[in-house]
Amino acid sequence: GTSPVAISDTVDAFKDSTEISAIALSPSTASGYKDMYKNLKTSSNAYGYMGFTSMSSYDTDACASKHNSKIGCMAIILFKRNLTQNIGPACSNPPSATIIKCGSWRGPATPENTVNAGYTDNNSTITIAGSNRYVQDKTPSVPEYDGPSSLGNAAINAPMDCSNSYDTYMGFKIFPDGSFDPALCAAACTATSNYNIAHPPATGEPRTCRSFNAYILLKNGNVEGQYCSLFGMYTRAWDSSHATNSGQYHGSDSYTVQNSVGYKNSTGSSQKC
Repeated sequence: GTSPVAISDTVDAFKDSTEISAIALSPSTASGYKDMYKNLKTSSNAYGYMGFTSMSSYDTDACASKHNSKIGCMAIILFKRNLTQNIGPACSNPPSATIIKCGSWRGPATPENTVNAGYTDNNSTITIAGSNRYVQDKTPSVPEYDGPSSLGNAAINAPMDCSNSYDTYMGFKIFPDGSFDPALCAAACTATSNYNIAHPPATGEPRTCRSFNAYILLKNGNVEGQYCSLFGMYTRAWDSSHATNSGQYHGSDSYTVQNSVGYKNSTGSSQKC
């Protein structure tokens, strides 16, 4: 393996290794990232998995550099107890090797989805230790939209329009798979405007989407997908003061919000009340 530490070839010795813990707790946070957690014995099953690469050393900066071009990437680096041979009738419990892996997701790490502790194949256990996770401290810009404005863990709860005549909420789109990408919401917002302009109402002006709110929706702590709320009343755009929806219950199910960001269409003007 690529691990620099020498440990007994047992699962417990690997998971309880003080050498692995010391290495996982010692590195500084990679530039442009912030800590999510350190030295866990589990990896993540989060939304937006983007793959793993093997590392020759436990180097957080080198791991982060592999993912800097992937906007919104949440990088993880960990030790993994792997097998040196395939399991078969003549080799039911082969010796293990410790490897260092660097992976990335584009979705939030939560206690509920950081539960991948490995698996057992016949008599041999693949397991994890020294797991650190870091998130990029930036959110992507989107062409023709101003932003992002960080809304924390709350979604926009848009009021009526200036005259209290129209609901400014224009619907939603949800993307259950893939990476967290606000450009998907921008495309939905623009497409909604284009459709309404091409199919105007009999009276008045067509309603156009002036802003959107992109966030990760979680159900009972598990990711449902990327949620896009669209807003607009002619040229109206709502700001972050309306980000008051932190979640709700539907029966016994808890729905919460993470990684919420807002964008406003930069073309044309915005109505002021």
